[in-house]
Amino acid sequence: MVQLITTLKQIRATVIAALVAVVVLFVLVPAFPPLAKPATGIVVVLTDALAWFLRPRKDTATSAPLVN
Repeated sequence: MVQLITTLKQIRATVIAALVAVVVLFVLVPAFPPLAKPATGIVVVLTDALAWFLRPRKDTATSAPLVN
């Protein structure tokens, strides 16, 4: 696990995934025990959504010249 984290290039997605997993494991599953089985899927979907919306926004259309 440590080797995987140290070789990743996307630290933001790794931190988001770890935080979402901790919240789901220690908050959501104890509050709603029937969600224990789909917890992994919930973590994956939430991580994908948060990583997408929290990604750095770069305006590439204005920074790159238009080439015809």
